[in-house]
Amino acid sequence: MKIQNATSARSRFDDKAANSSLNRSSGIARGIRRGTLGRWARLRTYEEKGDLVDVGPVRREFERRDSSTAYSARDLHECLARYWEVVAFGSAQVTRREW
Repeated sequence: MKIQNATSARSRFDDKAANSSLNRSSGIARGIRRGTLGRWARLRTYEEKGDLVDVGPVRREFERRDSSTAYSARDLHECLARYWEVVAFGSAQVTRREW
């Protein structure tokens, strides 16, 4: 099986349509999309030039661990995603897939 690099998969992505829907979306959706596009841009830069680009202040804050709880917003996000995965698919299926 041939594995393509991530930038070749971009051919179906239409920036103008995506930006148009972004203008109509909620603040949370815009934040998620902005973070995703930032990670996509970092990946493309790395694949095209081999340069590692800084993640930026929003991503650093998202991954920063709070000193009083020892958790980051990313940790909480992952826990919530896992919770809904178990609710949607059931613990037996999730366990079978993971173990």
